[in-house]
Amino acid sequence: YPENFIGIQTYSGGYNALEGAEHYAYMGQKFRGVCGSSYINRTTLLESYYKEIKDLVEMLKDGACADVSATATYAKPDKSAIRVTAESTFGFDASDEDFRLAFVLLEDKVGPYTQDNSFYSNPSAPDDSNDWLNEWRHNDSQVTMMYDNVLRGVYSDDQGIAGSLPSTVEKGKTYHYEFTFSVPIPQYSNITYNKDNYRVVALLI
Repeated sequence: YPENFIGIQTYSGGYNALEGAEHYAYMGQKFRGVCGSSYINRTTLLESYYKEIKDLVEMLKDGACADVSATATYAKPDKSAIRVTAESTFGFDASDEDFRLAFVLLEDKVGPYTQDNSFYSNPSAPDDSNDWLNEWRHNDSQVTMMYDNVLRGVYSDDQGIAGSLPSTVEKGKTYHYEFTFSVPIPQYSNITYNKDNYRVVALLI
């Protein structure tokens, strides 16, 4: 991370519910209320904290059959809009397909927020460097966190932008697409978004 995969965090309820999170509402229904669940590649539900890293590593071994990159700049001096330029290159030929691009606006360094540490056990227990939860087990029962990769919006939505890629693609050929969207406004007066911490990632769907 972040070279081989992208993490997108969403939350629900409370005053820090996110603009754009409604685009992923159908995934929230699949979570069935299990906190800390995740989807890999928008298809594989993981409800086990211990299984998550292992499954992700296994999936990454398959590699990608296409490459997409994006550059983003503010389209207006007041930073109220973002212009994204994307380049997509496929590793195969295909025709009569419905490939699409979607753009995800993320914010880093969100917080600080206090949260329960469900993995708290015994701070005085011996360290186990082989346990990826080791740091959490030796932390307090409540921790103060700053969050990266927080979802602020999905454009145009999680199903992608119709016509953003041609229905026929050629192996090795690069396709260009440009899209501009408005920066979201927080729902609540006591919440602010830091535009200096925004990032845009492109999803090939």
